[in-house]
Amino acid sequence: MLIGEGGVRNRCALTVCAMVLTIAAGAVQAQTDVGGLILSDTTWDAEGSPYIVTSSILIGAGATLTIKSDVEVRVDPELSILVGGRVRAGRPGRPG
Repeated sequence: MLIGEGGVRNRCALTVCAMVLTIAAGAVQAQTDVGGLILSDTTWDAEGSPYIVTSSILIGAGATLTIKSDVEVRVDPELSILVGGRVRAGRPGRPG
């Protein structure tokens, strides 16, 4: 069976759409699930944002959690972040 000119055009359009969707999907940011004990210095940066707290977090004595500027952290109201060490957080729109 021969494919008419319209069929070839439709296939090309579908291929282009698939390529655009693939490129757009690559631009979607990562998501990082976090929870549990933080016992050593840890940094959350924009590359892993948003950080989704999936279980309560305890930052142990001597450990520092650094949250870089423009990082989004989502915490369910039922969960908590307990700080026995330190938290350093950047400010939105500012480097660091």
